[in-house]
Order: sequence, then structure tokens, then C-alpha cells
Amino acid sequence: MNLINKNEFIRLPKSGSRCEITGLSRSAINLLVLPCKENDFKPPVKSHSLKKPGQLKGVRLICVNSLMDYIRGLPA
Repeated sequence: MNLINKNEFIRLPKSGSRCEITGLSRSAINLLVLPCKENDFKPPVKSHSLKKPGQLKGVRLICVNSLMDYIRGLPA
């Protein structure tokens, strides 16, 4: 099954598991989508946080095309 074409967005994998598409861990994807020192506070992969007004936590959705473009752009 080609998950890349099926979904425009994916959720972060659960703690201790890996992304079904890339095999990356939750922490590795977080380093790509959240501003942090490791990425000079400029995340290379697009994501969106869905949360209701007043909520502290939400659902982080990762743009699959952005993630795959980033991975494909890495040196082989």
C-alpha cells in the first residue's frame, strides 16, 4: 500500500514506535517539525497543530509531501 499518495497529513507516531512511511522515530520527526536549537529554530518540515481554543495540547499533523521532500533532498 502506498501511504504517501493516500494521506496528505500524518500524525506523529506514538512514543516508542516509528513512522509507517519513513521509519523515523517520534523524536526524530519532532526535531524536523518543531523549532529547536538543532534546526536553528527553523523547522525544515511543515506541520500543523490542531487544538481547540483554550486547550494546552493538540494533535500535531505532519505534511507528508514536506517530509518526503526534505528526506529526498538529503545527500545520498
